Amino acid sequence: MPVLRRYGGRLVATDGGPEVIEGEWAGDRVVVLGFDDRGAFTTWFNSPEYQEIVMDRWAAAETTMLLVRGAD
Repeated sequence: MPVLRRYGGRLVATDGGPEVIEGEWAGDRVVVLGFDDRGAFTTWFNSPEYQEIVMDRWAAAETTMLLVRGAD
Protein backbone atom coordinates (compact mmCIF):
# COMPACT_ATOMS: atom_id res chain seq x y z
CA MET A 1 0.00 0.00 0.00
CA PRO A 2 2.76 2.56 0.66
CA VAL A 3 4.02 2.17 -2.93
CA LEU A 4 0.48 2.55 -4.26
CA ARG A 5 -0.12 5.70 -2.23
CA ARG A 6 3.29 7.14 -3.09
CA TYR A 7 2.21 7.25 -6.74
CA GLY A 8 -1.27 8.64 -6.13
CA GLY A 9 -3.12 5.33 -6.24
CA ARG A 10 -5.88 4.22 -3.91
CA LEU A 11 -7.62 0.97 -3.05
CA VAL A 12 -11.21 1.31 -4.26
CA ALA A 13 -12.49 -2.18 -3.50
CA THR A 14 -11.27 -5.64 -2.58
CA ASP A 15 -13.23 -8.84 -2.10
CA GLY A 16 -11.95 -12.34 -1.44
CA GLY A 17 -15.32 -13.92 -2.25
CA PRO A 18 -17.23 -11.91 -4.83
CA GLU A 19 -20.72 -13.14 -5.67
CA VAL A 20 -21.43 -13.73 -9.36
CA ILE A 21 -24.91 -12.38 -10.06
CA GLU A 22 -25.05 -12.91 -13.80
CA GLY A 23 -22.91 -14.88 -16.25
CA GLU A 24 -19.85 -16.94 -15.41
CA TRP A 25 -16.61 -15.97 -13.74
CA ALA A 26 -14.00 -18.36 -12.34
CA GLY A 27 -12.03 -15.85 -10.27
CA ASP A 28 -11.99 -15.90 -6.48
CA ARG A 29 -10.73 -12.41 -5.68
CA VAL A 30 -11.25 -8.88 -7.02
CA VAL A 31 -9.06 -5.87 -6.36
CA VAL A 32 -9.94 -2.46 -7.82
CA LEU A 33 -7.34 0.30 -7.71
CA GLY A 34 -7.96 3.92 -8.63
CA PHE A 35 -5.66 6.53 -10.15
CA ASP A 36 -6.34 10.09 -11.23
CA ASP A 37 -5.34 9.33 -14.82
CA ARG A 38 -3.59 6.86 -17.08
CA GLY A 39 -0.26 8.63 -16.61
CA ALA A 40 -0.39 8.16 -12.83
CA PHE A 41 -1.14 4.46 -13.31
CA THR A 42 1.70 4.05 -15.81
CA THR A 43 4.18 5.83 -13.55
CA TRP A 44 3.19 3.58 -10.62
CA PHE A 45 3.19 0.38 -12.69
CA ASN A 46 6.64 1.08 -14.15
CA SER A 47 8.16 2.36 -10.90
CA PRO A 48 11.18 0.48 -9.52
CA GLU A 49 9.34 0.02 -6.20
CA TYR A 50 6.34 -1.68 -7.82
CA GLN A 51 8.50 -3.76 -10.14
CA GLU A 52 10.22 -5.26 -7.07
CA ILE A 53 6.85 -6.20 -5.55
CA VAL A 54 5.14 -7.44 -8.71
CA MET A 55 7.53 -10.38 -9.07
CA ASP A 56 6.15 -11.84 -5.82
CA ARG A 57 2.56 -11.33 -7.01
CA TRP A 58 3.30 -13.04 -10.32
CA ALA A 59 4.89 -15.97 -8.50
CA ALA A 60 1.96 -16.35 -6.09
CA ALA A 61 -1.07 -15.93 -8.32
CA GLU A 62 -2.39 -16.07 -11.85
CA THR A 63 -3.94 -12.68 -12.52
CA THR A 64 -5.74 -10.68 -15.15
CA MET A 65 -5.29 -6.93 -15.11
CA LEU A 66 -7.62 -4.54 -16.90
CA LEU A 67 -7.19 -0.80 -17.35
CA VAL A 68 -10.59 0.90 -17.57
CA ARG A 69 -11.76 4.50 -17.49
CA GLY A 70 -13.90 5.50 -14.54
CA ALA A 71 -17.29 7.12 -14.88
CA ASP A 72 -17.61 10.81 -14.18
